[in-house]
Amino acid sequence: MTIEYTWTISALDVKLSEDGLEKIVTNVHWRLLGTEDSHSAEIYGSVSLDPPVTTSFIEFDALTKEHIVYWIEDKLDVDQLKTSLETQINSLKNPVTASLPPPWQ
Repeated sequence: MTIEYTWTISALDVKLSEDGLEKIVTNVHWRLLGTEDSHSAEIYGSVSLDPPVTTSFIEFDALTKEHIVYWIEDKLDVDQLKTSLETQINSLKNPVTASLPPPWQ
């Protein structure tokens, strides 16, 4: 099966006003979930964004999840994140360690 990846944007930190712009996104809190069959793993973090370019600034109320995901994927090593999730899922599917009760119980 193929791992399906899903981005969740938990929060957006903004600068309320600067240089005539309002609600400038400065930091994104994100989660990336990987799911395969009944197994899943998740990574979370936050990433700082570069200051906006005035000519291409997108008003806060016009932002979409796709805008934010595009911005954070540009900043993160997405291949490394997906590799980490794949490793976690493979460990769940094929565990190499376990916690067992003592044999005398």
